[in-house]
Amino acid sequence: MIKKKVAIFDIDGTIFRSSLLIKLVDALIREGIFNPGVADMYKKAHEDWQNREGGYEMYIKGVVKAIDENIRGVSYSDLRRIAHQVVVENKSRTYRYTRDLVRDLKAKGYYVMAISHSPKLALEGFCKTLGFNKVYGLMYEVDTRGKFTGRFLFPELIFSKDKISPAEVLSFSPNSRLITVVTPSVRFTFVSQSARGLSEFVGTSLTVTSPGFLNSS
Repeated sequence: MIKKKVAIFDIDGTIFRSSLLIKLVDALIREGIFNPGVADMYKKAHEDWQNREGGYEMYIKGVVKAIDENIRGVSYSDLRRIAHQVVVENKSRTYRYTRDLVRDLKAKGYYVMAISHSPKLALEGFCKTLGFNKVYGLMYEVDTRGKFTGRFLFPELIFSKDKISPAEVLSFSPNSRLITVVTPSVRFTFVSQSARGLSEFVGTSLTVTSPGFLNSS
């Protein structure tokens, strides 16, 4: 049996040297799509994080809340336009190690995928510049007027990532840094900021703890 080779990457903090979600929300505020007061939802958490008085998790939670509570009524065309601007402004801001790793794995015949909690409109454009084969990111429902309703589309694909591997058999837990594969026919390489490591393995049922390596710039 010929084994498929699949490489799955997180993007924010793993390939991109920041967060596409943060850049997108900041741009939506800057361009007047979101009210300037929306920044107050995460301003304090951002300052605390920068001053090492708070964690990044609280900061990113504030940004997530900002977009979730303000995306309703925004037009699809406006979000697409702003997302394109974000990609153009940030497409070169990558970690060299993982950027080159994507290229090298593709050259070796890997099918390269990205899975992220950032909106797909920004994620897809960013990943296209790097040569990804498939991208999974947050998608929002659009009504008949071309406006976002505030509801997610297919949330199970992002919030239950185990459901979106090509063989539908990959699951991983960023918090515990564990990756589980249940298949003899698919070879996985998984790269993530949370897992902080690169693992290549083949097996019928494996759990792997990934070592740290993402210290390159």
